[in-house]
Amino acid sequence: MSERAGNTGVFKPRRKAQDSELDITPMIDITFLLLAFFVVASKMQEQAPIPLPYAKHGEAIAAKDAVMINIDQNAPDVDAMFYLGRTMEKGTGIFETEEDLEEQIQQYVEQQLAQNDKIKYIVIRAGNQTRMRNMKLAKQAANRGIPEGREITLHAAVNEGQ
Repeated sequence: MSERAGNTGVFKPRRKAQDSELDITPMIDITFLLLAFFVVASKMQEQAPIPLPYAKHGEAIAAKDAVMINIDQNAPDVDAMFYLGRTMEKGTGIFETEEDLEEQIQQYVEQQLAQNDKIKYIVIRAGNQTRMRNMKLAKQAANRGIPEGREITLHAAVNEGQ
């Protein structure tokens, strides 16, 4: 073997190119752990009352031209008490928890509309702290009580004092 100058026969390993990529798997793991912790540890608020804005525009509705459904959120022992008619007399309300509440509202609307052909409106009155689910329940039941082809306008009214 001939020896050349500078060639010792020992090869130096090539330097590996440094990985310029960063492994983010541990960061993703921590992110999901934190997310899971906050989802489990946070307390959800049950249907908070939504403050409704004051009406700037509106039209007066004659009570004789409307079917009235009143919702009282200040009822004892229940979330809401439903009153069918213009007055909210003690002992005449329907508890929110009654199973046939929607059916009673539907029958009341059907009966009122059958008795008076001049009725053009259904008004659901409630206090400003009434839960939206109660308004929705009354609206759906009232809509089912409107006969096919009859033009009835449904209004929601807020009693600011309640």
